[in-house]
Amino acid sequence: MFFSKFATAVAALVAVPAVLAQTTHNVVVGATGLTFSPNQVTAAVGDIVTFEFHPKNHTLTQSTFASPCAAMAGGVDSGFMPVAATATTFPVFSFKINEVTPLWFYCAQANHCTSGMVMAINVNTTSPNTFDAFLAKATGGASSAAVTASGSSIPTTATGAAGASVTSVAAAATSGTTANGATGATGAAAGNGAGRLATASVASFALTAVGVIAGLAL
Repeated sequence: MFFSKFATAVAALVAVPAVLAQTTHNVVVGATGLTFSPNQVTAAVGDIVTFEFHPKNHTLTQSTFASPCAAMAGGVDSGFMPVAATATTFPVFSFKINEVTPLWFYCAQANHCTSGMVMAINVNTTSPNTFDAFLAKATGGASSAAVTASGSSIPTTATGAAGASVTSVAAAATSGTTANGATGATGAAAGNGAGRLATASVASFALTAVGVIAGLAL
């Protein structure tokens, strides 16, 4: 009995460093023009990457290195996040890194991507697929993403991996478990009480994101 309790205590202590090792990386979207700040993040497995959206109306949409401004099939898409110019709280979209592979993202609003609004996670510094090369491809005008000209609509659904479901909710931040069993991160910001809960499984990572947004058309 004593040995059993001792072994359990030791196992619990061993697990503590793994929990404490998790890092949250914060990215600010649109606060200083058409930018993700920072536009590059290096994250370890288990880390959380959180995106805080500022005015006026941006997205976090996953693409590929080859086509920076086109949504990747089955990729992550936050949907539009409209924010009032006078807002003091901001919607947040987060996900957990489950695998260290390069991930490429852009803002799907109008010409934001071709204006250089792109970012990347875990770029391989020994590969020719550098962030600068990704940015150059984006600003070269190769955009095929379908977006609204004004970005005024607030979509009732967002997209994640194939088969992922997105449901409108009237609640604040909620944690959840993704289809493949990985626990996702959560995010929330004060708004008019409307929110969205997205659960998705992606090849390189899984996410659960909640954005409580101001219901404004900008």
